[in-house]
Amino acid sequence: MPITLLVKLIIPDYPLIYMVRLSNQLINLIKDDIITYLYNNQLKSYFTNQIAKEVRRDNEFTLKLLIELKQQGLIEQINKNKLGKNYLARVKWRIPPDVIKAYEQRNKPSN
Repeated sequence: MPITLLVKLIIPDYPLIYMVRLSNQLINLIKDDIITYLYNNQLKSYFTNQIAKEVRRDNEFTLKLLIELKQQGLIEQINKNKLGKNYLARVKWRIPPDVIKAYEQRNKPSN
């Protein structure tokens, strides 16, 4: 029995929450938005919640997409601040310089 129905049986006034299932095409578009946002702001790294706010998605879903992009090698995770101390509960993200160079070489106009 699904959890929402079980909760509905125990607490009759509890509202049912329906989650929309996103297609792979839409998920890829959201990943493209994340990469575009990070590419357009190359000089700065961003926390997960800042990226989530930019793509208008919740933090957990955005974190899942960021981890997938990291596994593909398109972005990198930053665990330390400017002073060299580890972030305890947050993570920053950016596009690695080698990915930026590869993208710029690929899109360089040939004369």
